[in-house]
Amino acid sequence: MTLGSILLALFGIIILFQLFMMYVMYRCIRQQQDEIDLLQGKTSFSEDDLEMLIKAARNVADLR
Repeated sequence: MTLGSILLALFGIIILFQLFMMYVMYRCIRQQQDEIDLLQGKTSFSEDDLEMLIKAARNVADLR
């Protein structure tokens, strides 16, 4: 084997490793985005919920 073919094989392996790492990072990002979407669905408030919270806070303030 010549030096050129060894370097070519080495760079090929490095490129494949980088592609694998990019895929792993992509999967992690997609998983985090899915978790964020799930949390946004759980934390969304409607206007009725907000009004109920405001009334409850006013009632607590009136009790003092």
